[in-house]
Amino acid sequence: MLERLERETQAHHADAEADWLAILDDPSHEQYVRFLELLYGFEAPLEAAFALTRGLPMWIDVRARARSGLLAADLLALGHTAARLARLPLCCAIAPFDTIHEALGWIYVLDRSSLNLPYLHARLRERLPSQISNAGRYLASADAQSGHWAELGAVLDRIAVSPHASDRIVTAAHAAFERQHEWLGDLMERQSKAG
Repeated sequence: MLERLERETQAHHADAEADWLAILDDPSHEQYVRFLELLYGFEAPLEAAFALTRGLPMWIDVRARARSGLLAADLLALGHTAARLARLPLCCAIAPFDTIHEALGWIYVLDRSSLNLPYLHARLRERLPSQISNAGRYLASADAQSGHWAELGAVLDRIAVSPHASDRIVTAAHAAFERQHEWLGDLMERQSKAG
C-alpha cells in the first residue's frame, strides 16, 4: 500500500519537498520562527483529529507520532508566550476524521514529510546554530520517528483489504498533500514577501 501511495501521489511530491525545504532559501531567525508557526498550525489540529478518530489508536500509536508539543516547546524557546501560541492560526478545524482510512491517508503525508527532518536539521544547524541548539527539538525528532514509516506500511496493508478501502486512503492522501501545499507553500511565500 505504501508503494501504491508513493506511485499515485507522485504528482504532489515535488511541491511537498519544495515547501519543506523553502526555509533553506532564507534561513533567518524570522523565517525559522514563521516556519515553526506554520508547521504547528498544520500538525496540531491534525494530531487532535487523529486522537479523536474512532478506532484509529487501536491500529496505530498516534501519541508516539505527535510532534506539535515539540513545535510548541521550540516556539516558546524562541520567545513565544503561551497566549501567543494559542492565537496561532490553525489549518483546519479539530474534528475526528470520518474513517480510519481517511486518517491514514493524512498520516501518510505527515510521515512522508518527516523524512525531510534529518536533512533540514543538519543544514539549519550549520546556518542557524544558536536557534537550533536552543529550539531544534522538532527537527531533531527524526530518530524518534524512524520506526513510524514501517509501522504505517504494516497498518496500511492490514487496513486496505479491498479496492474501496485502498482507494479511500489514496483519495485522503491527495487531499492532505493539497491542503499541506496550500498551507505551507502559499503562506510561506506570502510571509516571505511581507517580511
